[in-house]
Amino acid sequence: MKTKQLPLWAMGLFVTASVLIACEKDLDKTIPGPPTATARPDSGSDGLFDAVARMKGIAKKGTFQGRSITYMDYNGLPIYQGDIMLSKEDLAPLETNQNNPNARVKGAGFAGDARRWKNGVIPYVIDPESNLDKVTIETAMERWEAKTPIRFVPRTNEFDCIRFVKKTHNSSSVGRVGGQQDINLLNDKNLGVVVHEIGHAIGLEHEHTRQDRDNFVTFYKENLIDSKLAEQFDIESTTFDHGTFDFNSVMLYSSTDFGKINPQTGEKLAVLRKKDGSTFEGHTNRQHPSFGDEETVRAMYSYIYLVRKNVLHALTTEGLETNLGSGWQGAAQTLAEDGRYIWGIQGGRLWKTDRLNGHYQQVGNGSGNWVGAVGVTGKDPQGNLYAQQGDHLWKIDKYGVHRALGSGGWKGTKALYYLNGALYVIWQNPNLNTPPILYKVNTTTGAYSRLGTATYSSFQAMTALS
Repeated sequence: MKTKQLPLWAMGLFVTASVLIACEKDLDKTIPGPPTATARPDSGSDGLFDAVARMKGIAKKGTFQGRSITYMDYNGLPIYQGDIMLSKEDLAPLETNQNNPNARVKGAGFAGDARRWKNGVIPYVIDPESNLDKVTIETAMERWEAKTPIRFVPRTNEFDCIRFVKKTHNSSSVGRVGGQQDINLLNDKNLGVVVHEIGHAIGLEHEHTRQDRDNFVTFYKENLIDSKLAEQFDIESTTFDHGTFDFNSVMLYSSTDFGKINPQTGEKLAVLRKKDGSTFEGHTNRQHPSFGDEETVRAMYSYIYLVRKNVLHALTTEGLETNLGSGWQGAAQTLAEDGRYIWGIQGGRLWKTDRLNGHYQQVGNGSGNWVGAVGVTGKDPQGNLYAQQGDHLWKIDKYGVHRALGSGGWKGTKALYYLNGALYVIWQNPNLNTPPILYKVNTTTGAYSRLGTATYSSFQAMTALS
């Protein structure tokens, strides 16, 4: 926005000061205002970042969402990535945040379930006093609903919700932060901008901060309007990448965002270029989330995991499916999970797999020691998994070190399931033609007892409720 009454630099400082101290009306007395620690302007064309860059600040080291960062301290006001206002909790020492469930784990989205919207449902309000383009906002929401489990519903009395409001910049919190959180819109008629800001509210981060960014683009720090804006392009070393770098992502800035003006041509200089030297468009020119954006959201909001035709699949409760990679031919029947990871046995080895992107690693250094295992179950409160292989039940710690549980005799196990400190095992004597029996096994001592008098000759599957 321009004005003829004030110089551009003065207007920029005024806008910045207004953003940092403005108070918002409560939509409803039962809903707290949006947390100030996660506001994120995303337009490099409205002068906001130019003004922030001119403010006098001191670079400091700290943590945010469990990861090390460099932020600017403006006379006691800590700001990250241009205008993310950090709270005392955000800046807590790293050792107190290292198990933060909200910390990112590699790429374009938050990994922690604490930032997810329950069941993927996001209550919303369009501020009636803001005179926003309702059609564009509703179209943007529909674009996310089309191929993801996200559903937007008009707010009734929900505590957690988003509110679309007119502002002098475009910004959004990342993921669900609790209570009312605003999606601020300057360019409410630009569909790509609105889709982008909604992507942040769902839980997506910027594509250009992925860990693998430098394999695909070159960053020209010298072309920034101010060198202090370099942290806006910092690679997140603790990020979650789903798939390869996505030049079609609606979460990607364009090549020239935050670039200096070439005095000879009057055009912006490129801050990011592809490896072949070419430039690319960003979110302001997009109309839809990309396939990669949709896949990432589906992975974030999936809760069901299964192996089919050599591939590990993640499914949402609506049945939307995400491919987490191949190589699972012959996997043992039971998979375990602990919120972040899927644990499975394949090829006689125990594997730990990131449920958000399918990246996997072998657990333990044994080779072939899990051949013939029925499956893996757990975790217990101490982080142990349980499996049956050969003649024994096994307790497995997080390093893959395992020890026998009890004295053996478990060859013939059909299925096992961990629940509240006990293993429930369906076992059939391999030497006799007798039907399977259900046992409860103490996970500390290995002592067991038969449950009931029933037999399970037609047994097919087992689960339990905690």
